Formats: sequence, structure tokens, C-alpha cells
Amino acid sequence: MVFGKLETNYAERIKKPVGFAIPLEEHFDLEKEKSLLLEILTKACNTQSTENWTPHVLFGHLTDKQWSKLLTKHIDYHLKQFGV
Repeated sequence: MVFGKLETNYAERIKKPVGFAIPLEEHFDLEKEKSLLLEILTKACNTQSTENWTPHVLFGHLTDKQWSKLLTKHIDYHLKQFGV
């Protein structure tokens, strides 16, 4: 998959909810977060097509296969980040 030259300031262009921040002192309910992740994954897996999905903020429109690969790598990154 080729994305062309990546901009160095792409992080500034990524749209996040206003006031988005995860406080360092905040604790999360693992079971609740696990349930939410499984719900999101189930919806994504049951999606017939990603054609109507909003374009990725950095990579633009992606095919179903590209979205699948990106989401797999993204989730894997975070699971490894937390030693899961």
C-alpha cells in the first residue's frame, strides 16, 4: 500500500473531539473497555462495505482490504502497548 509522501505535520490535521484528552490519573474498567472494543469489532466485521466510511484523515479513501489491515495493525499496536 503506497500513501505517497507523508507530511510531517499530519498530527496537527487529525480531527479529535473538542477537549479530547485522557487524564493520566484516570482509571478504566477493563471489562467495560473490553466489552466496548468487542462491540466495535463486531460492527466492523459485520460491515458489508467500507465504501460509505469517512475517509481516513491521513490516508484518505481506503478499500475494504486496506481498512481491515489498518484496523488490525492499530488494534494490535494498542494491545501490545498494554501487554495484552
